[in-house]
Amino acid sequence: MPTGANIVTNGGACVPNFDNYDPLYSIEFPTVANSWYLIQVINEDCTVSTRDYIGCISADPTPSNTRASGATLIDQCGTLFSGTNKGYAPSNVLPGNENLDGNAATTCPTCTSGDEVPYVINNDSWFHFCATIAGDWSVDFQDITSCVNGAGLQMSLFKGIPTNLAFVWSASSPTLPGAVQQTSAAFTVNAGQCVYLVVDGFAGDQCDYKYELHNLTTPCVLLPIELGDFFVVNIEGINKVVWTTFSEINSDYFTLERSNNGNDWRTISNIKAAGNSSGYKTYSVLDDEYKNDLNYYRLSEFDLNGEKSLSKIISIDNMDGLVFKVKTVNVLGQEVDDAAKGLVFEIYSNGRINKILR
Repeated sequence: MPTGANIVTNGGACVPNFDNYDPLYSIEFPTVANSWYLIQVINEDCTVSTRDYIGCISADPTPSNTRASGATLIDQCGTLFSGTNKGYAPSNVLPGNENLDGNAATTCPTCTSGDEVPYVINNDSWFHFCATIAGDWSVDFQDITSCVNGAGLQMSLFKGIPTNLAFVWSASSPTLPGAVQQTSAAFTVNAGQCVYLVVDGFAGDQCDYKYELHNLTTPCVLLPIELGDFFVVNIEGINKVVWTTFSEINSDYFTLERSNNGNDWRTISNIKAAGNSSGYKTYSVLDDEYKNDLNYYRLSEFDLNGEKSLSKIISIDNMDGLVFKVKTVNVLGQEVDDAAKGLVFEIYSNGRINKILR
């Protein structure tokens, strides 16, 4: 039996991924890998000769992006982004609010000290963007559909870093399926500063949803070419980045860049463009020098007159299993806790080191 299994019953039908907080439908209990468990079912005397009992044992999947440090990076072009929090991975099974960054010094206006959100986290998913220039932004939260039990979602917005989140805004909790779009108040982001969004199921609900990021100061500039697909896949240990164009006018060359944090970028390839084309063109780059981490890619197109435009950002998870923080040290190499001020270094199990100024 896998770790974190559930007994799920519903009047004789198996219900995968049902709300784990409803004792009428499921019982969650911890399990240990490679161990055996005895499950006993006792018939109830219902004045009939027999009573059928049908149930199933299931392991709830873990939703993607369940931590801020592993959040999916989104671009800044105002496009609708789709997400889901389907799966079950509670950050804290105790009642009350949630400390999402492990930092007791941060809090939301209506929270107890140290908590970033005024609700219980059941199955959170995270997203973030990092601004390349200073400006004002807003976020729409909308189109909640396909919920498992109809309870809806809760969503909050933060600035800062994963270990020091500064509360910005929360949508109504819960936001029910079919609810009207909610828009955050405008918030200012400095160049290089990141913004984090967390979406969580109310009472363990699991839904699909959409949100839209708006640059209120400077409209996003897209590629002057007609860009088609832009994606990355890993094939036998090599990241293959592919993009297509439907038309090009006075295009000179493409530059492909990679980043591990969405802020610091490294050029990995320059590719000659078609120049002028009205047909379908495909380009690709093989990258075998990436880190075992979340890797982000962006594409720059240079015109013959020297003008440059950026594409959206895409990402791929190249982590080797679960990555976790091993320790935090100061500039002297001394181990410190998460409340330490000044310049510190977070060391992770995959060898990654994050430099943070608190």
